[in-house]
This record gives sequence, structure tokens and C-alpha cells, in this order.
Amino acid sequence: MPNSVSPRQRLDSWKAIAAYLRRDLATVRRWERDLGLPVYRVGGTGRSVFAYAHEIDAWLVTPRSRNGVPRTA
Repeated sequence: MPNSVSPRQRLDSWKAIAAYLRRDLATVRRWERDLGLPVYRVGGTGRSVFAYAHEIDAWLVTPRSRNGVPRTA
């Protein structure tokens, strides 16, 4: 786990997600857009976002190809 956060904790903003990953805001937004970082938008399309620490942890250990697509066995 990147930070001392409960694995089931909900991260309620881009800033909280970035702090958990120890990256800047632009990086985590790019990872969400290009690599599928599991982030949810309130109302489906809103500017407010949230993510779950346990889903981010699982995403971090998923092997990816160069184009960001998760590799399958």
C-alpha cells in the first residue's frame, strides 16, 4: 500500500488520490484517462471523483503492456 491508509478507505478527491499514490494531480488524471486507473465520477459524469484504496492497490500490481492495456495470462 503506497500510504498509511486503510485498504478499504474511500479517497474523495483528485488531491486525495494523488496523495495516496504520491504523484501530482496531472499524473493521476493521465493515468485514469490513459491507463484505466480506477476512479469513479459522482453522478457518472461530474467533476467530483472518488476511488477506493484497495482498487488502486490492485491496479498498481496489474501488469500492463506499453499501451496501458492489462496483460492477460
